Amino acid sequence: MGFQGSNWQTTRGKFAALATASIFGLVLSGCAGSVGGSEDSNESEGLPLGATAAEYQEALADMPETTLVYQPEAPSGEAISSPRALEFKKRVEEVSGGKLKIEIVWGQAVAGYSEVVDALGDGRVDIATILPIYSPAEFPVNDAFIVGSTLGGSSPLAGELASNAALLEVAWNSEEFLAELDSHGVVPLIPFYGDGNQFAMCSSEVSEDSGWSGLQNRVSSSTQNEQISALGASPVSLEYPEIYEALQRGTIDCAMAHGAAATGNGFLEVAPHYVYSDEVSFGRGAQSVVAGSNFEKLPLAAKQLIFDEMLTLFEQQLITSIQGNINISNAIDEHNGSARTLNDEEVAQLTDVSAELLDEKVEAGVVPEGFYDELTESIEKWRATAAEMGLGDEGDLQSFSEWYNPETDAVRDFAEKVYDDVMAEHRPN
Repeated sequence: MGFQGSNWQTTRGKFAALATASIFGLVLSGCAGSVGGSEDSNESEGLPLGATAAEYQEALADMPETTLVYQPEAPSGEAISSPRALEFKKRVEEVSGGKLKIEIVWGQAVAGYSEVVDALGDGRVDIATILPIYSPAEFPVNDAFIVGSTLGGSSPLAGELASNAALLEVAWNSEEFLAELDSHGVVPLIPFYGDGNQFAMCSSEVSEDSGWSGLQNRVSSSTQNEQISALGASPVSLEYPEIYEALQRGTIDCAMAHGAAATGNGFLEVAPHYVYSDEVSFGRGAQSVVAGSNFEKLPLAAKQLIFDEMLTLFEQQLITSIQGNINISNAIDEHNGSARTLNDEEVAQLTDVSAELLDEKVEAGVVPEGFYDELTESIEKWRATAAEMGLGDEGDLQSFSEWYNPETDAVRDFAEKVYDDVMAEHRPN
């Protein structure tokens, strides 16, 4: 589902530019690393929200075609997460009348996650998804947000929407978070996206009676490491491509993952037993969509177009995460699986871990003292908003594919509200 059609262009076409012909006469090369411009390019007059695609195209009539290299997180154009990039490319190219081209590079072909920030700085990549979760020492504020992601529940719909809206809102309001990205020389477009709900996906049922003791559980962050240890299992570090075989052979018993990632890596069939909570969450993955050095060389109107189309990207991210939860629901039935929520004792154990980790972050000065309250209040606000928009939870994870209709436009409406209430004020100007 994407934002398509004339109605979308009319009501939310935030894409016109009032830049002068001399600005658009700047030489803008068609490859990453050589997007032209000058100091004057940032002095062009931008457009307020509400301008149409037709107005944008008229304003860009004399602008030479410019290609921006975009490296998303998806391994290929067929991956479950690929619509995020494909819809973004489609919208930018349509609205700009072809003046802005998006060259998608799949599978981190230009630069792996450990070097993509450098690639953004030297111009090999112009827009990218980065994963600071793998570098907590370099991104300590991001790591604090991963701890904060445990504060919202993991219900398949409202929890999914509320947590991601809240984390994005608090990230945009966090001087510490934005300064951390700036220190790495990147421009935030979507500063924090918490990815999908994290579930303990296990090859055998983890009942309340059997418990977690003795289980080998693959984790992806320091937060999950502490959580799994608190439950009594043994955390294990393992690359995603190795998870399927490890579960199949019994080398590990469970893996922490979200539905879209599990779908893409094919291990729903070997781990059809799920544990989660509506009250707390296992630490989410974390990604940021950022721009590099070439972005600042673009005329203001072009930067505004790219930024506004983060709405498309955010909507598709939500849809992908929800689809991952649908896939889990279906896998339970197809593979004789199960799903249970954590009991009160387990919830208390995870809550204690969250409190302890957050206290450490505050005491270290990584995030301010009010961080916990701000994030909790934001989660509650967006959960209420989701319910008001018809996106409240009407059942549990196992029955999710039965009670949720993925054809609804409500997720698009929710994404629009997040853009209007959270992101719009941060448009380039």
